[in-house]
Amino acid sequence: MKKYTYIGDAVIIVLVLSLGFSPYWFRAKNATIDKFIIEMNGETFAVIDCDADATIVVPAQLGPIIVEIHDDSAWVKSSSCPLKYCVEMGAISKPHQIIACVPNKVLIKATGNVKKSKLDAILD
Repeated sequence: MKKYTYIGDAVIIVLVLSLGFSPYWFRAKNATIDKFIIEMNGETFAVIDCDADATIVVPAQLGPIIVEIHDDSAWVKSSSCPLKYCVEMGAISKPHQIIACVPNKVLIKATGNVKKSKLDAILD
């Protein structure tokens, strides 16, 4: 038996792919970062402006954590924690994103403004 691809099959494939990529089309594009907040043991350790190019050494419980801030992004360059998930998380550059180093009890938060939209939630 021969199998044929019909126009209806192509339409269904395009619709499924469109629905799959729709969260990227509707996410907030007007989000801006103001600053990065570094918390250690639940208390604010440092507040850094997003425009600053800086390297911050955080004296955490298991040893130092080196945080890099450059081009409106922040990331953990190196950490003293055993599994180094915080290093693998990569850079944050949008409001409400967080890097967490749980063994060292350190959080790095991006704060800023997100324009309100008619959508209830946006998934990244």
